[in-house]
Amino acid sequence: MSGPTGGFLVGFVFVGLIYWVLDEFVFKRFINSNKSRFVFNIVNSVICTLILYVFGVVWFITVYAKNTGEVGLVTVLGWCVIPFIIPDIVKFVLADVVSLRIRSFIKK
Repeated sequence: MSGPTGGFLVGFVFVGLIYWVLDEFVFKRFINSNKSRFVFNIVNSVICTLILYVFGVVWFITVYAKNTGEVGLVTVLGWCVIPFIIPDIVKFVLADVVSLRIRSFIKK
């Protein structure tokens, strides 16, 4: 947790809370169909992923500089963000599709 990638792990806690707040208090007021739900879930996922990237990159730069030496933002983005953009997009689209399918089977 105290290593350079610990910020991404700690960030998950905050992102989970932010995702819930956005979903519960912002997006649910505008959702009136599964299509709307899908779009808002994707938007919420993008917002939270960006927040996670910022949190993780700032932590990484701080810890890495302290332990190893200065490193540039572009380098850190190349190590910590760019390789994960497409897999993250695929994961939250799949999660959204699965959650919408499951939601139709669960009685409220």
